[in-house]
Amino acid sequence: MKTLIALLACTFAAGAHAATTAEEQGPAPLAASFMSQFYDVPADAVTVTVIEQTRFDAKVRAEAAGHVCTFDAGQLPAAKYGWAVASMKCGE
Repeated sequence: MKTLIALLACTFAAGAHAATTAEEQGPAPLAASFMSQFYDVPADAVTVTVIEQTRFDAKVRAEAAGHVCTFDAGQLPAAKYGWAVASMKCGE
């Protein structure tokens, strides 16, 4: 639960930045951003697969530097990528 709160706090903080920067929107660029920060790799080195997506939520698999993570995300228009991470599971 602490991880979820921390992830949401980071996502909300990034929302203020969205108004000044045109970013690609969606769960895939959100996952790429998280992976690039966590594993210190460029975002273009992250392979992202959207497993399923509806209008309001998505499940995404991302791989970077040998690390694999699965993200559950929800639509949040005010956030930097228009989506927020609801959960993240790594090391499958």
